[in-house]
Amino acid sequence: LPGKTIETIARAYNTNPSMLEAINQFTPPERTSLWVGDVLVICVNCEDQNELPKLQAQFIDTQVSISELAETYETPVEDIIRWNGLGEGDQIDTPRWMIFRAD
Repeated sequence: LPGKTIETIARAYNTNPSMLEAINQFTPPERTSLWVGDVLVICVNCEDQNELPKLQAQFIDTQVSISELAETYETPVEDIIRWNGLGEGDQIDTPRWMIFRAD
């Protein structure tokens, strides 16, 4: 996303910059731009920060099943599938970044 800012991405996904900053734990004014390689969690059509679950991004570099990840990160399988855009099957392709609940 070279040249993109939190503001331009928020407009594209019908959310607001403060929502993106909150869910991604960015602290302005230090973080107003994105860098190549940044992983950004986008909550489409979200307006209320109080409704957001606390999430974390983890780099998964070993072959593992979704059910194993669900147990490790104490996150329902359905949420892992939805938050990470996964399809059918229990195995995931690695390496990749994935989103889990952070408590």
